[in-house]
Amino acid sequence: MKKIYVIFASVILVFVLLFLFLYYIHLGPEHTYISRFSKIADLRVLDKDMIDIYDSHDGFLGDGLSVVTIDDNNGKYIAKIEGLDNWKKCPIKSNLNELLLQIFADSNNIPDVKNGYYFFYNRLSSAQDKYDESSLFEGYSRNFTCGIYDNDSKKLYIVDYDS
Repeated sequence: MKKIYVIFASVILVFVLLFLFLYYIHLGPEHTYISRFSKIADLRVLDKDMIDIYDSHDGFLGDGLSVVTIDDNNGKYIAKIEGLDNWKKCPIKSNLNELLLQIFADSNNIPDVKNGYYFFYNRLSSAQDKYDESSLFEGYSRNFTCGIYDNDSKKLYIVDYDS
């Protein structure tokens, strides 16, 4: 009788693990980027508002770029952004702007936003102030998350960059 319970528990465990694995695959990479951004930017962004995703993260080290475009036609995100301390008014400061121009030189994933807000978070463990983009070029790699809100198009761009 005990053997039947062990087999039954093992089968249930396999099904639960299979369900969790399939659920994670179903969420896709955009959920990971949106979820991380929501936490560090103190701005709850919903997956359902996503209108586009570009992702070049692949390979062994996971280097790459991802850009998630979020629609804000109803204005729920800008209302929150204006009250948050870590969001700054555009234009984007020179260090970050220089790097973004290099990253997006070959693509048109995000526009040059003049009227809006931006957020920066340095994901390097050696960064003294995670929200300060002035130390962006210190070190050998750049791993950061950036949010750019365009007031004119009512779009939020979530940028995840790893080098």
